[in-house]
Amino acid sequence: MPSITDIYEGNDTRRLTHRVVIATDEQLAGVQEIDVQFAPAKVPTATVRIAHPAPDEAVFFTDIYIDLGFDGVTRRVFTGKIWNVRSDAQGTVLKCVGKSWPLDTDYRKVVVTLSSTTSAAAVASLLDELGITDYKINITAWTIATLLDQTLEFKTYGEAIMHIVEVDGGKWFEAPTGTVMVTAWDAIPSGTAARSYFSMQLTGLVEKYPADAGISSGRPRLRRARKTEQVEDVKNRVFVRGATITTVDGDGVETPSDIEISASAPSEWVLHADGSQSFNDLLFANELIETEAKATEVAVRLVTLHNRLGVLGSIVVDGDPRLNIAETVQVEDLDYSGMSGNWFVEAYSLVLTPAAFVSEIELRGGADIGSTINIFPIPLFNTRIEREVIGDRVWAVVTFDATNSHDPDGSIASYSWADNQAPQLATGSDVVFSIRVDPSTLSDPWDVTLTVTDNDGEAVALTRTVDIGQGEEDVYIPVVYTAFDIAFSCTPDGGTTWNDQAFPGGGVRSVACWPNAIPGRACFGTDDGQIYLTTDFCASALAQSIAIAGGDNAIVDIEWDWRAPALVWAVTQDGRLYLSQDSGATFDLYADVKEKLDIAGLRINHIGMPGAGGLWLYGGNGAGIPVMAYLRNVGGQEWGLAALGGDLLDDVIGTLTADLFIADAADRGSGLAIILNSATFTPAVYFNDDPNGDGANWTRATGLPAKSQGIWIDYDLEDDRFAFQFNDEVVYLGNVNFGVDPPVMAVSSAVGALDAGDVPNHGMVLTTAFGNPFDGAYLVAGGT
Repeated sequence: MPSITDIYEGNDTRRLTHRVVIATDEQLAGVQEIDVQFAPAKVPTATVRIAHPAPDEAVFFTDIYIDLGFDGVTRRVFTGKIWNVRSDAQGTVLKCVGKSWPLDTDYRKVVVTLSSTTSAAAVASLLDELGITDYKINITAWTIATLLDQTLEFKTYGEAIMHIVEVDGGKWFEAPTGTVMVTAWDAIPSGTAARSYFSMQLTGLVEKYPADAGISSGRPRLRRARKTEQVEDVKNRVFVRGATITTVDGDGVETPSDIEISASAPSEWVLHADGSQSFNDLLFANELIETEAKATEVAVRLVTLHNRLGVLGSIVVDGDPRLNIAETVQVEDLDYSGMSGNWFVEAYSLVLTPAAFVSEIELRGGADIGSTINIFPIPLFNTRIEREVIGDRVWAVVTFDATNSHDPDGSIASYSWADNQAPQLATGSDVVFSIRVDPSTLSDPWDVTLTVTDNDGEAVALTRTVDIGQGEEDVYIPVVYTAFDIAFSCTPDGGTTWNDQAFPGGGVRSVACWPNAIPGRACFGTDDGQIYLTTDFCASALAQSIAIAGGDNAIVDIEWDWRAPALVWAVTQDGRLYLSQDSGATFDLYADVKEKLDIAGLRINHIGMPGAGGLWLYGGNGAGIPVMAYLRNVGGQEWGLAALGGDLLDDVIGTLTADLFIADAADRGSGLAIILNSATFTPAVYFNDDPNGDGANWTRATGLPAKSQGIWIDYDLEDDRFAFQFNDEVVYLGNVNFGVDPPVMAVSSAVGALDAGDVPNHGMVLTTAFGNPFDGAYLVAGGT
């Protein structure tokens, strides 16, 4: 027996077969007209007219199905229920609805509670609740209601399902067999068509098949066709709004904020009168979107789908019982409507009358529908304004932060800053940077522009006016403690006044404080093994916390543990590590690291405290090898040595300079930088982005001067920037290039320098009480 496809594409279809069955086995006689309608997110309907009164079985809610075909071969085209029976002079009209009818019932309020469930599971639960068991779900199973439970109200279950699946571009519809389909719906035709509808082409008076479109046989079933370009429907900017998320700060203050993301793209169809780019906006809101990442994903999908010149098509063909929603068909009608290519079926109807059997199909397609869309990068930046007293004036420290900038469909390749000041103040290519400005010298308004360029070369600029009068109301006055050799020294007011407590013998060597600990509290270490504590900014005599005897007992470094402010660490030059657990009041020996590591000539010069925990000690072994010792966990005694490798190992093994040691180290989230000290060894600065690894990533800095006596190194606000100094007046900057593997630091001289005759001692970044860095590295030096 031939199939419907064989008959439809090769035979005369006037020998129509139809069968309308109710109550399982009662076939209706005298059927005159049938009209079946299918569309997404709607319950399908069927209208059946018969020429005589309806049989007794034709009552409300009776099962009904309709088959249509040719020569006795049929295909199911509708499955559902009789909803209404109406008689008139011509006979009886049966109004029918598909099996998905419960989805469109609005006689009760639908309350949906969602809690950390996938979208697919949520939809299945709603269908099960309705008693719909014949369904197929094919959507992205993203997890919803993870941050907060959602209780939503809808008029219908169909509205509830659409609200869940629309976030990922899904829709529900019913198949002719009655199966409820919940699936992704992008309205883009696939590369392979389920079937073709065509008209014959005319060459002179001769008809021929559209062979150029791959059609050389079959019957031309296309009756009418038209297409419409929907330029006004092009949307090249999308705004997505999600849930309102409430955050609670350290003071218990609740701050609600909406998840909001936008994405845009260039479009030749959305222009100003002068030809410049304009935007046509699409707004999408759904409280199930709980994160900016999900909102970005949705915005990208929507701008990709809608920033195209869509073409709507409508065709009438000889009645085809094979039709389904969301399939792809080929239409070739070049000589008449101009339609050609593959089209997506959005809706259709089957209409049977005594005069004809036709299918009316609504389509979406067009040459632009499958094109690639490059979405604009999104420049965003925030500013933080603080007040800092240095010397005789109050400065504004402005931090610019562009970390929220992003490219929805790629990555940001570069950042560029500029402003309207002369000379410009906010410049450069950093993602985050801070500058210190004198408010009295600014030209008002201060307009700052950030330009971001994505990996496809698309650049977008954002200009904001910075109000220097806003920001933090508090004025931060840096407190600076200095180990001043013959005095314990402190300025509690940014350098206006100094408190000095004399240490006549000389040798005040090290100092530490922590702004989140007790104000006014700091510990000083001396060359003869003593540690002293101040609790009042050195306004009165200091109390001795401990006196360490024997060996090379110089307290070379003291560090307040920023991870646990009650802890203070101190280390002697010969590797004896001490710990205070009462904010510096008393100290006890924690470990003799020389014994732990069995290094007789161990010299330690610096303590490091990585954010991941534990403790690091930096120095040398007395035989020309740098030492980086680590304590795996505070409270334990598991000690080890970090691996040397790469350029660092190659360089030191080649010389084995006995007096070589690590003078200072700067540990940031991006890696570790060290500066070496010896009488002769060069180069002296190295960087490793994986200091916990096998050592292979140690790289020597490029552009270093031929200097060997490193004094200090510290980070300069950013993970990829450092400042350091040797035993002279010049300050150097190191910018790490993470574009190479392993990363390498490039060195240049800073603009600033010490005064002639000053001897460098230490460099640091001043921070506010909240840990926010002020601008630049501050130096402590001793005069000659």
